Amino acid sequence: MAKKREQNFTATIEDYQNIMKDLYARKFSPLYVLTGDEPYFIDKISDFIASNVMSEDTRDFNQDVLYGNDCDAATVINYCRTFPMMTEKRVVILREATQMSDFAKLEKYFDSPMSTTILVVCYKGKTLDKRQAVTKKAIANAVFFESVTARDYEIKQYLSELVSSHNFTIDFKAKELLVEHLGCSLKKIDNELTKLLSAMGEGERVINSAHIEKYIGISKDYNIFELTSAIGTKNAVKALAIAAYFEENSKNNPLVVTIPSVFKYMLSVFAVGMIILEHNKKRVPMPSNFEMARMAKLSGAYFVDKYIAASRIYPPSKALAILGIIRKYDMKSKGVETGSLTDGEILRELLLKIFTI
Repeated sequence: MAKKREQNFTATIEDYQNIMKDLYARKFSPLYVLTGDEPYFIDKISDFIASNVMSEDTRDFNQDVLYGNDCDAATVINYCRTFPMMTEKRVVILREATQMSDFAKLEKYFDSPMSTTILVVCYKGKTLDKRQAVTKKAIANAVFFESVTARDYEIKQYLSELVSSHNFTIDFKAKELLVEHLGCSLKKIDNELTKLLSAMGEGERVINSAHIEKYIGISKDYNIFELTSAIGTKNAVKALAIAAYFEENSKNNPLVVTIPSVFKYMLSVFAVGMIILEHNKKRVPMPSNFEMARMAKLSGAYFVDKYIAASRIYPPSKALAILGIIRKYDMKSKGVETGSLTDGEILRELLLKIFTI
């Protein structure tokens, strides 16, 4: 028996592309069951079907959108078993399916879907339990799509590929700025990238940090990427200047996002420092930058040298102590024992503790 493929982010993209290829070719299935933690691809598939299967003059009679918190399985099945008017197909889209109290009762319909209906089930926010009978029927008889959330390093690779699909390229710093600012939200990345590409000048094919600042509003000099770099080189003046900028632009630089990013950075410094410490103890050659990045679970080898340099300033014992301090200030950023401190004061206090440890 062939080994079952693990459903990861790479597999999610592959499945999504295959589904969209068929949809563009107007090869429609009677049943789509879209499930998983990442809503972006589920929305893209369901929105395409909602906008492209029916013509405008038949959509009002043959397309229905139902919501899981406002219907039951019997209602969904009744809509699906209604025959189309003046066209060959009808479309039923079930949104917020996770909120249906009797979702499992759709098993009977999944076992034998109507050929004249295209039912799209959007079960997003969590993944259907594959042990349940209703899920087994969906896998057997539907276009079953499981949308997995990307990890940081996968987001960066996806962003590069997305930019490339538009015949552009993006340099390393610009990519880091976007991902650090937007996180793993594919919807935000798609929206901001669309805005950016439409604003690019004629003949401009390479996106750099200046474009990010000009068209998206992320400062190329005052951002979390530059803040962690300042911490890594123990440049207190620069770090405090960035903290002041963050305070003045708190909407785009919320403290509850900044502190976890600093924690993540210091955790990487600690991981690299531990690898160096262990290799020195064993008196064995240091791994290559690519191997170091893999061992420390970094997003790539590009900044390994900087992490190595930072680990000299913050050896594992210091880095570990700093991680403990950051955890306390993370709680303060969420309102625990803050007293009268503002977000700007909390960040400055944290930075000063890091630099004086």
